[in-house]
Amino acid sequence: VAGGGIALYISTQNAVTPDVKQTRTRASAGRETTARVPEKPVPSKDSPNGAVAPPMGVSKKSNLPYLSNVIYKVPENGQETIHVLLFVKEGIIQDVRFTFDPASKRQSGEYLNAFNKALAGVNLKGQKVSEVSLSRIGGASLTTDAFMKAVAEINVKANS
Repeated sequence: VAGGGIALYISTQNAVTPDVKQTRTRASAGRETTARVPEKPVPSKDSPNGAVAPPMGVSKKSNLPYLSNVIYKVPENGQETIHVLLFVKEGIIQDVRFTFDPASKRQSGEYLNAFNKALAGVNLKGQKVSEVSLSRIGGASLTTDAFMKAVAEINVKANS
């Protein structure tokens, strides 16, 4: 995973497993973690960008993971893909995971890495998903906008 970020893909019962690649990364505490990162955005019938909702019959009071994949445009006709996984319980963020696909441009990679590093210092745990508001984390305004789009998609899924 580029930039040392942590990614996690959790497959729920009766869910279709997307194409994934398995990677090893180090968590912030220095533990090695195996993560399953989507090879491609994981579409659902409700979200072409891939926001994943829990299976039917699962209580929204559970600590559930919601995944959103966002593809966004960058200068010089490039595009980047980020993956945001929020664990949400009763509308409150319990944990955050962020990763991204290899950058299409060198400068984009620098911004993605800067965002990833700066995001680690932002405490989103305990905040309501509906109240998250970030702007230009790590100097990466386009990545921050894409992250906020992912959070908005997850908010819709978590509250539907």
